[in-house]
Amino acid sequence: MASDRRELSRAELETVRRVVVGMFAGGALIVASTLATTPTSARVLLVQGVVPLLFALSALVLAMMRRPPQRLLELSGAWGTALTGVIIACADPPGMAPVYLLWPVLLIAWFSSIHVLVATFAWTVATLSVALAVNATSEPVVEPFIATVTTVGLVAALVRLLMRQQARLRADLAAAAETDPLTGLLNRRAFHPRFEAMVEDAARRHRPISVVMLDLDHFKRINDQHGHHVGDEVLAQLAAILRDASRDGDLVARLGGEEFVLALPGAGAEEALAYAGRVAQALWSARTAAAVTPSTSAGICALTTALEPAEVLLRRADEALYAAKAAGRNRAAVWAQPIAVGRRFAVPSRA
Repeated sequence: MASDRRELSRAELETVRRVVVGMFAGGALIVASTLATTPTSARVLLVQGVVPLLFALSALVLAMMRRPPQRLLELSGAWGTALTGVIIACADPPGMAPVYLLWPVLLIAWFSSIHVLVATFAWTVATLSVALAVNATSEPVVEPFIATVTTVGLVAALVRLLMRQQARLRADLAAAAETDPLTGLLNRRAFHPRFEAMVEDAARRHRPISVVMLDLDHFKRINDQHGHHVGDEVLAQLAAILRDASRDGDLVARLGGEEFVLALPGAGAEEALAYAGRVAQALWSARTAAAVTPSTSAGICALTTALEPAEVLLRRADEALYAAKAAGRNRAAVWAQPIAVGRRFAVPSRA
């Protein structure tokens, strides 16, 4: 079974830390108030009197830690279970004390992995078994044991199921927010932060990187003459060609309309130019339901210094794209001073 454990973000860790602090502080208050209002023997008072102090100390330590390790927060569930077990073992009778075992188990079910949850639940069952066996009360312990274990297990499973569904929903929403629905490529919102990080990495490592802006030529004419469904087919075809022509690590996105952008880490201007040519040939050879023969224009810009930010590369690639279109389309232009406009793409003839 693969682990579903994930590292919590800084904000998530802070939220869990506050919940754990509240759990320990609440435990200290509940135990202290119970001891103050319930008659008990001196021995039990001595033993259980230490428990609220340990709860309070645990809350204080975690309250003072700004960024506790995730593993420590997970272990706090086992620690809280052990303290609750002491209360159950000394209570006469146990009463409702086993119910508080829900707290640490639900905490783990809320934020940790299934492996940690199973281990915490097993620890809880073992702790409850020992506590009820040690308890000197004459009351039967089988019934509270069964009731507590089944209740804790079912509620923890339900919480875990709900959290998994919520996680899947968040992942689906995040993917939908970053994906173009027609082509399945990244959208503008998702492309820019990834490209910025890629450019910074290339500059830091002194490695080349190129950006290619692609535009379908006369796309409005395709929509007007053949209908928007054919235009959508052409866009989807181009997206599939871009995916097939790209390497692992390349970024491919649809910026909007008929405009696409690609980031090619490790590629210089010549390699990006060859890439644009392969895409143009593949698109020309593709067939659509209306047998249209779309072509593309491309603008290319390669990183030349370690000081050029991502937005500068994109702007220069866009300027090169407009130069290619102004020169007659179906060609690529490479940003330079001046911009170098290439010949028409060599495309194969149709049979």
